[in-house]
Amino acid sequence: MQKLLNKSRFLRDNSKLGEYRGFSLVEVVVAVGIFAIAVVSVLGLLVPITQSVSDVRDTDNATRVAGIVQAELQRLGFSVVEANLWPNVPNDSTFDPTDTGTPPLAFFASRNGDKVGIYEGSGVWKLTSTGSETTAAANAQKFFEIVLLENTAITPSSTPGFLAFTMRLRWPAFLPNGTINDQHNQKSVLLVPMAITR
Repeated sequence: MQKLLNKSRFLRDNSKLGEYRGFSLVEVVVAVGIFAIAVVSVLGLLVPITQSVSDVRDTDNATRVAGIVQAELQRLGFSVVEANLWPNVPNDSTFDPTDTGTPPLAFFASRNGDKVGIYEGSGVWKLTSTGSETTAAANAQKFFEIVLLENTAITPSSTPGFLAFTMRLRWPAFLPNGTINDQHNQKSVLLVPMAITR
């Protein structure tokens, strides 16, 4: 009798084992699919986030370059800056400061702002500290395009105590391979109101 009781208890215990079975193949496939979709979604968000961080960094660099250029313009003096303001520059894709027929002065600056130079013609980037660089490698460093825009409404007098103008920075000016970026309507733009004293 005792043996029968033990046998029936063993059968009951074994029947409970069937209740604790593993995941089916369908459940595993569904779980892996959900995980894959989640991973792809997270990876898809990384590209715009990285681009946003890059845009913020470029805007910070543009602000720093504007300060560097303003200090240099104050050092150059009133008459030099006044002679090199661009009058009536269109703010669309038709304006290209590297055209040989366009007026006075265009600047370029490297992406991190450690090089600022004057554009002096095709392929020439005259740095204020080291002379000229004419290679495609030098063109690849020209990230910010800078022009000084005349503002006759603010400084109409011929002998004012200060000269007000707007500095326009657009980027990228050149592509990393050294070719000019002529898609001007796709560039980022920063307009900085400025003034230098006489």
